[in-house]
Amino acid sequence: MSDDQDITEQTSKARAIVDALLERDQAEWRNIQYRKHFNVDESGPKLKTLKDHRVDLDPKERKEVVRRGAVWDEGKPGVWKSVVNGKTWYVSNTHRAYRVKPTLRGAIQAFSYVKTTA
Repeated sequence: MSDDQDITEQTSKARAIVDALLERDQAEWRNIQYRKHFNVDESGPKLKTLKDHRVDLDPKERKEVVRRGAVWDEGKPGVWKSVVNGKTWYVSNTHRAYRVKPTLRGAIQAFSYVKTTA
């Protein structure tokens, strides 16, 4: 292999590495911009965004919340639902703390902690 071929091959490999790194960084940057624009952090949307997009629990979901005991002292469900950008989130909150989960089961389990903050 001649020196010219060797240099060309090394340059090609280096260019491929740089291109891959730039592509990864651009994807990461787009992800950061999405989270900022839609007010989403690593654990899910922020409470204000969730409240703005709150929807009623389905009767089946409400029944499951009550059946599993995730209710406040007055009998109201301790978990509610929000749909942000087409994704459903389940929330349990007090004035001191909140937990956001992508599944109803996760939010029901999180309620036991949130209730201790009431």
